[in-house]
Amino acid sequence: MLKSHRIPIGVYLPTIDPLRCGLPCPAEASRRAEASGLDALWVGDHLSFRVPVLDSTVALAAAATATRTIRLGYGVYLLAMRNTALAAKQIASLQVISGDRVTLGVGVGGEEPGEWWLAGTDPSTRGARTDDALGRLMDLIRGESVRVPETGDHLRLEPPATVPPVWIGGRSSSALKRAVRFGDAWMAAFCSRSAFQRGRESLNEWSEAVGRIPPSAALTIFTHVSSNRAEAEAEVGAAAKAQYGLDYERMERFSAIGDVDEVAQQLSGFIDAGVDEFACLPLASRWFDQMDRLAEVRRTLGGNR
Repeated sequence: MLKSHRIPIGVYLPTIDPLRCGLPCPAEASRRAEASGLDALWVGDHLSFRVPVLDSTVALAAAATATRTIRLGYGVYLLAMRNTALAAKQIASLQVISGDRVTLGVGVGGEEPGEWWLAGTDPSTRGARTDDALGRLMDLIRGESVRVPETGDHLRLEPPATVPPVWIGGRSSSALKRAVRFGDAWMAAFCSRSAFQRGRESLNEWSEAVGRIPPSAALTIFTHVSSNRAEAEAEVGAAAKAQYGLDYERMERFSAIGDVDEVAQQLSGFIDAGVDEFACLPLASRWFDQMDRLAEVRRTLGGNR
């Protein structure tokens, strides 16, 4: 029997187009997701990818002005690819126009080294650059005075904003330790249930070692909700190959695929492994249909407000 869990379930906006179906309007998609009762809207972040992709901050700005209450999240933002002050200005501005609804997921990426070089950044430095930027980003968002080393001046960004919750993405031990150091949550992706559970246990151990309360743990999970199993497997396989260069057999363990009850059961298994929140990334041609079905999954899991 399926257990009832009140776990937030969000959905990724259709800002990446692996099946070349065309990208829906982010504002319209955001309004529909909020009306469906889902808890959060997420966006991926890439400068250049294998498939068409919209800018993450522009997409979230469209979502912010089209909605009123749903949370808005980067899943995850490649902070080290940007100038930290310019990134802080955009994030602070998004906080202001959204009414403090932003969750800042931060990761180091790495799937596409070419996009880092395109941005003028050596990808081998992205971990160290991420740690350095996280150390300064919050002061900048808050509008605190920051010293400019080249001139000795002390400058601040205006208007100041509320610092958003910071979620740290990644699967490596470095990412988990970064989550303990900087994060309100760890945001995993490409994790099986067993891998997620091991990560959660490590998160707890390292948090205890430094004397802090462990961050919560969220999961980006790939989904396709459909009673037509053959169609679901075909679309997941095609999207995974185009977007990540992975075949269906490898992608299946990172995904929840099936009808509403089956997907709810699969998510329930991840909850047992320690997931506190889901960010669902549909690998499907009909995003609006998938969003509506994910809202049914949310209700099946007992996530009504």
